[in-house]
Amino acid sequence: MSIASPTRSESRRLATVSGLATAISLAAVIGLASGGASAQVVTPPPAKNPGPTDHIPLAPPSIPIPARPATPPPAPRPTGQPLVAQPMPRPAKPVREALPDVPFESIVKRDAQGNVLALSEPMELAALRATPTIDKNLFEKITPYLNDRELTFERLAANNLDIVELIEAGFFERVNFNQPMPQLQEELKVLRPIFPPAAPSALTTDLRTKGYITEPVARFSTSKVLQQYIDARLGIKPDLTPEERQAFGPKSLGFVIQMQTDELMFAYRTAARRALATFPQSAAKAGLSEEAIAAAKPSLTGLTAETPADMAHKTYRNLTAGLTLDQRQALLNAAIEAR
Repeated sequence: MSIASPTRSESRRLATVSGLATAISLAAVIGLASGGASAQVVTPPPAKNPGPTDHIPLAPPSIPIPARPATPPPAPRPTGQPLVAQPMPRPAKPVREALPDVPFESIVKRDAQGNVLALSEPMELAALRATPTIDKNLFEKITPYLNDRELTFERLAANNLDIVELIEAGFFERVNFNQPMPQLQEELKVLRPIFPPAAPSALTTDLRTKGYITEPVARFSTSKVLQQYIDARLGIKPDLTPEERQAFGPKSLGFVIQMQTDELMFAYRTAARRALATFPQSAAKAGLSEEAIAAAKPSLTGLTAETPADMAHKTYRNLTAGLTLDQRQALLNAAIEAR
């Protein structure tokens, strides 16, 4: 039985509700998560119609069947007291701990023209680092976890490189998030292989589930630090009224869905940069010819660890432009094995 899609007004309302939980629920609403509609199980009909005595054990004829005792009359209803329906008890709602009103370092950085600068790491991770209520020793503890998570996303990116390159080519910028929900679902279903359960769950959610952070810490990180960054990216000012925020509905919907590919795209760029750093070895392992490897070496000249990320990725894109999808996947997988 499938879940009914929300109306456009509902999707706008959802899109203006802030936070990572909204992003995750929206992905489920539009059918990105696999299993968006579950099948209804129907019991198959019997091979033949049962007879009136089929499967009914009969009493032995030699044993007399006692008569059923008469049913006693119902007790008289008391007079003078009207019947009052008693309300069903409702479970008490859990009281959420109020978030502390403490300052935090904003992850929103702007250039001279006021444009929001891109982050050097995934949004959720940057927001967690800026959360003042978090255990500062946490990141040392979870370094192995973060490394394993990055490796998982790198492999997911290599295995779904066609989808990754589609996103990189401006997929989200071309989607009309104001169109009716059924059409939007159809357009976005191409993303299902890179969303949970194929991909890990959201970072903050996963850390909370595994017990690394508490619920108040997770909520502070998403509803305060991360939300401030989202609003800045969307151009939503803090003093806007709810009605004014509704105008950002489709834009917000698109951003929170795209936000769930953020960690994947960072992992892809990390693997691509490693492919440059290990190019001769990774290219040979990927099966590229010696001529292709030799022809690529001049474009790698001057590329160092200090080269800006955007410039390094542009070099990678130019270097692999003439390769087939299979060759690009092989190159990335070889670089991932070189971790």
